Amino acid sequence: MKDVYAMETHLPTPSHVLQMDIHENVKLRLSKGVPLAEAPLFPKPRRPIDGTSYCSIRMLFRIYQDFLGSTPLISPITGELIKGNPRRVRHTLLTMLVMVGCAAEVIATYAGHASPQS
Repeated sequence: MKDVYAMETHLPTPSHVLQMDIHENVKLRLSKGVPLAEAPLFPKPRRPIDGTSYCSIRMLFRIYQDFLGSTPLISPITGELIKGNPRRVRHTLLTMLVMVGCAAEVIATYAGHASPQS
């Protein structure tokens, strides 16, 4: 499915943010011979993100905030800078989809729900 909303508004979707972070911060630091598909999702704390260990949610959250700090997002409702965290960006995206009149099925897909009723 094409991400028409993101293409029209030039806003990154959560999946695009994650893909960019993986490309810039994880893929390039993988140990030789470790395929990305086999790398741990959460490398351990205090260890490099090299695909051989796990990290804490706090570290992942910090990486996410650092990325959003370099990509300022303004709330369409308050006009204020959105303080970055994964949940806030998810809710902002879903709110914007409602505001532009996207179908409930599309919003449910972005929310990760099986149907608009869930």
